[in-house]
Amino acid sequence: MPRSTATATIDAAIDGDGARIATRTSSGGFGWTLARPARQRGRADRRSRYRRYQGRLLLSTPANNDLYDFGARSYARDLGVFTQLDSYSGSALNPISLNRFLYANANPATLIDPDGHAASVPYVLHLHRLLFGHTDGGGGRLKTEQNLIVSYTRGHREVLFTPPSPKETEFLLPELFERYRQAAVDQAAHPVLLIGALVLDFLAIHPVADGNGRLARLITTHALLDQGYSVSRYVSVEQRMFATKDAYYDALYASQRRWHDGEHNVWPWVGYLVDILAAAYDDFEGRVAARRNLAAGSKQDQVRRYILQHAPDVFRIRDVRAALPGIGDPTIKRVLADLRHEGRIEAADDRAAGRLSAWKRRPAVVPVIARFPAEA
Repeated sequence: MPRSTATATIDAAIDGDGARIATRTSSGGFGWTLARPARQRGRADRRSRYRRYQGRLLLSTPANNDLYDFGARSYARDLGVFTQLDSYSGSALNPISLNRFLYANANPATLIDPDGHAASVPYVLHLHRLLFGHTDGGGGRLKTEQNLIVSYTRGHREVLFTPPSPKETEFLLPELFERYRQAAVDQAAHPVLLIGALVLDFLAIHPVADGNGRLARLITTHALLDQGYSVSRYVSVEQRMFATKDAYYDALYASQRRWHDGEHNVWPWVGYLVDILAAAYDDFEGRVAARRNLAAGSKQDQVRRYILQHAPDVFRIRDVRAALPGIGDPTIKRVLADLRHEGRIEAADDRAAGRLSAWKRRPAVVPVIARFPAEA
């Protein structure tokens, strides 16, 4: 589990425009305010009242007990507990986990709870229900029939891996989450190694009829946040895994061989996860650097600079909007039109011009200077 100090202090918080929204605030481990922020005028003062402990949104009014939004549940800082039960029912091997209202197992000096949910079978089924709730088959249920991992790439159906049966899944999946949770608490290995082993086993069990890959990517993000790898708040780890499907499946296939015998090699999969995580941090660092470079000049200058120097090879208006949140779509579209007229960009698909259109930069034209032999 990630470690934190018993008291958390925010010296200053700023919004996306660089405006100061809070001054120094100190909180005890459970969130009791030790030093309230100095009153500020205008917008900054109004915002600072609503984000205090861990920067969480304050839900209640000053007249009532402070409640903070922790995602799945609300947290009552005056009581040091959540106001709803955890979806994870706890384990007799870890008796304190049986109290499903506790925050961070009543130990905020060394543990955190990033979203109010523990990774567990009910949580996974809850995610599955959200993903497939509007499909014909619905969601939120473990598989009832044997599933297979197959490939059709060689012109015929080839079984690559046979997951455990539905009967075995009912036992293996809860055991997996309990073993991972205990290993994380005991710090039995590096957090990324533990997360890699968790996701590898989850994909091997293949617990639902459809959507196992999507669930695995969500579990990866949840576990990374839980272990303090907050880059996944700003860069989509799930999208990076989806975009590198070939490497994803190669690493998975390499690590699942002899899984049923307990003689599989976890390192190809863990290596892939490390590469994804490192690329996410590089992406985030690049975005921060680009944001600093983009700050100068007019809004149109900022858009031009982003498109020509920092945008992905293929980009859409939403990418520009995400990189430059203070600039409206009309300005972005005007610059796109100018750059297209100048021959600097071109359409990357057959969509009609609009917010879903994809664009790409055209390679720079290098002038060729003809050289003639000197006259004799």
